[in-house]
Amino acid sequence: MHFAEIHFEWDERNERHLWERHQVAADEAEEVFCNPNVVRSAARMGHPHSTEARYHIFGRSDAERPLFLIFIFRGRIGPVTSVRVFSGRTMDKDEVAWFEDHI
Repeated sequence: MHFAEIHFEWDERNERHLWERHQVAADEAEEVFCNPNVVRSAARMGHPHSTEARYHIFGRSDAERPLFLIFIFRGRIGPVTSVRVFSGRTMDKDEVAWFEDHI
């Protein structure tokens, strides 16, 4: 799966959480969506405080860091897909092995 045109929705709280808790910068998370070898999980995660489906994506940053991200689709504006990343972290060794088997 490759996202050709994408808009990312960020706010200060979201970016701070991603960096302070997981040392993932917003631009690094965006790189995962823009690189050709990504795997989005088919399963949708529910969340008790939201009606929006949350998805997982596995991929690598431009620096080859293996990342696991949780995001929602916010919609489309013409050909542009809008995405909000909620959380992300470095993949563990089992996730890296799974990812390598699925790209």
